[in-house]
Amino acid sequence: MYKKRLNLSFILLCILFILFASYTFRPFAINLHQDTSMQLIKVLRLVNSDFSFSLGVDALFVNPLVQLLKNVHGALRPIILFPFFYVVDLFHIPINKEVAGFIFILAGFLLTALNYVILKRIIDIKKAFWYTLLISTVPYYIMQVKAAWWSIYFYPIFFAGLYYLNKFLETREKKNFIYFCILSSVLIFSTPTFFFSGIFFILYILVFYYNKFKNWKDTFSTFFKNIIWSPWVLFPITTFIGLLGMGYIGYDRFGGEYGVIAKLFSKTSQIKYYKPDILLHLGSHGLGLLGIVLFPAMIVAAIILFYKIKKTRKNNFLFTSLLYFVLVFILLILVGGGTGARVNELFFPGIILIIYTVGDLNIKKIYKYIVFLFLIICGFLQITLYNIGYTPDNLLTRQGWFPFPRACQSIWCPYHFGFHRDLGIKTLGFVIQDYLDISPMPFISKEDSWLRQKDIVFHTSYGQGPTMHIGRRISKNMKDIVEPPSVIILFTDSYIQKYPDIVKYENHEEVKKYLEENENYKRVASVVDKEEEIIFVYALNSDLEYKEFSVEEYDVLFDKKYASLRELGQIDLGGG
Repeated sequence: MYKKRLNLSFILLCILFILFASYTFRPFAINLHQDTSMQLIKVLRLVNSDFSFSLGVDALFVNPLVQLLKNVHGALRPIILFPFFYVVDLFHIPINKEVAGFIFILAGFLLTALNYVILKRIIDIKKAFWYTLLISTVPYYIMQVKAAWWSIYFYPIFFAGLYYLNKFLETREKKNFIYFCILSSVLIFSTPTFFFSGIFFILYILVFYYNKFKNWKDTFSTFFKNIIWSPWVLFPITTFIGLLGMGYIGYDRFGGEYGVIAKLFSKTSQIKYYKPDILLHLGSHGLGLLGIVLFPAMIVAAIILFYKIKKTRKNNFLFTSLLYFVLVFILLILVGGGTGARVNELFFPGIILIIYTVGDLNIKKIYKYIVFLFLIICGFLQITLYNIGYTPDNLLTRQGWFPFPRACQSIWCPYHFGFHRDLGIKTLGFVIQDYLDISPMPFISKEDSWLRQKDIVFHTSYGQGPTMHIGRRISKNMKDIVEPPSVIILFTDSYIQKYPDIVKYENHEEVKKYLEENENYKRVASVVDKEEEIIFVYALNSDLEYKEFSVEEYDVLFDKKYASLRELGQIDLGGG
C-alpha cells in the first residue's frame, strides 16, 4: 500500500513540475490568440444562458444544452472548465491571461494525473508512469493544456471506456458494457475526431476475440452477437444521430456548421487530402524538436514489435496499439488534415509502443531508465528554452527547406504554441468601453445579436480574442459593412511590418482606403506599447479629443473594471 501511494505521489509531483515549470515563464495570453479565447468563450456563453429549454431560433443563445451540442469541438471541455471559472468569479478575481492560464494548467494537470490513475489499471504501474511523463513533455500536448484545446479532455474518457470494455470482455458483466457505451457517447460529445477512438475500440474487441478463439469466424460472430446486436449500443448510436440532427438544425437556422458532427463532415473540416506532408507535421508541427528523436523511435518500435509478432499478439492492449498506430498512420497520410491536431492521434499508441519495446530490451534497468529520461529531458528542455525566449538562428526556425508547402512553421516551435507579445487588445477594449462609451452588446437573441449590423471593424487575424474584450461583433472586412461602422480599428503600418502575421495585408489596405475616402472619421485614440503606437482608433462623427492609452497602464484598469466572468459573458460572442 505504501509503495502504491509513493508511486502515485511521485507521478503527481513529476507532472506538476513539468507542466507548471513549462508555463510559468510565458503564460498563454487570452487576449492574443483566438483559439485560447474561444475556449473561454464557451464558458462565458454558459454563464450568460438563462437556462431556457427553448428549441426555437433563440435556442442558440438561451438553451445551455443547445450551446453544448453545437460546440464544434465537443461539449466536455466547457463542462469541465465552467466550475473552475465560476469559483474564481465568486471571489471577484478578474479573468485575465494569468488566471485563465492557471486554470487551464490546473485542469490539464488533473486530467493528466487522471490518465495515469486509469491507465495503470490497464497496464502495469511502471509503464503507466513512463507514459504519463513522456506525454507530459511532448510540445504539442503541453500546448493543448496551455490553450485548453479539446484533445486532452477526452483522453480520460477514452481510457475509462477502454478499461470497462476490457472488463466486459473478460467477465461478460453487462454493467461494464453499459458503462462503456455511456463513455463512448461522452466521447462523441468530446471531440470531432472521436471516430479515431472508435477505431481503437473495434480493433481491441477483434484482437481480444481472435486471441480467445484463434479463428476469424468465431471472432466476427461473437463480435456481432455480443457487441453489435446489444441493446446498449443504442447509447452511442442515439448520441451520434442526435448530434447529426443538431448539426443540421444549426446549419438550417443559424447559417453555420454547428455541432461536433457537422464540423467533422463540413466542407471546412480539416479532414482533407494532404499526402505525405503529414510526416513533417508529426516530426515538427506536433512533436517539435523532440520529434527528431521520438518519431523515429515510434517507427523503430513498431518494426521491432512486428518482428516479434507472435509475442506481441498475445498482449491485447499492445497488439491493438500496434495495429492502431499503423492504420491511423496510413489514414493520416491519405486524409489527414494539415495541422498538428491530427497527428495527436499517434502520440498515445506511439509512446505505448516505445515503452513496451524499451521495457522488453535485454539490458539492465538503469539503461532503460536512461533511455526514458533522455526522451523526457529532450522534450522538457525544448519547452523550457522556448518559454524563456530562446530561439536558435538556424534551420530549426526556417521553413524554406521543407519539401512540402503545407509543412509547419519550424521544427523549433509547434504551430499555435503561442506568441509572446501583447497586441494591445485588452487596452483596446478599455478604449471602446470606457473612452468611447460603447457598452457591450447583450447576448440575448437572434434578432438582437445575430443579425445586428456589425458596427466595429477590426481586421486582425485573432478574431475571437478581440471580440471577447471589445464586447461587440466585429468585422474583419469592409465588404461585410452595409452602413458606415461607428468605429474602425487599425494596426499601425510599423507594427504590421514587425508582426506581419497579425493581419492580412489586403484587409489592411482595404480599411486604410476606406478611411481615406470617408472624411467623417476622426482618429480619437491610439494604443501604445512601450512608447510605440500599435493601434489607431477611428470614430464616426466624434467630438472626442485624441488620447493615448498605454498597455502597461490600461491592461490593469481593464481587469479591474471589465474582467469579471459575468461582464465578459454579457458580450456578443458570435463575431469574427
